[in-house]
Amino acid sequence: MTHNVSLVANYMALVGLVTNLVLLALQFGAYLKTKHSSLAVMSVATMIALLNVLAFGGARAFWASSHIPLAFYVAMASLLSIQSVMALLGLRWLFRAFEQALATGDRA
Repeated sequence: MTHNVSLVANYMALVGLVTNLVLLALQFGAYLKTKHSSLAVMSVATMIALLNVLAFGGARAFWASSHIPLAFYVAMASLLSIQSVMALLGLRWLFRAFEQALATGDRA
């Protein structure tokens, strides 16, 4: 059973890593083209998400023979909270920019 759990955990980590790397590349590329600050905010949020994925992978390897300390979970939960707020604020900011562009007839 623990082997199956380990396989699923590895799969989840890999998918999280690849997804966040692709998101970061798309956000950064769009930021370079548009210079819209919302994309920079979302890129920082995505970097925090990457840090979470890598930190949990490292923690599983480092503390393989024992339990991961509660302080680690609290730190990662704090980063997740910051990442979530930044991602949502950046996304809302971007949506408002689209709404304003549509209202003025600018479809660029």
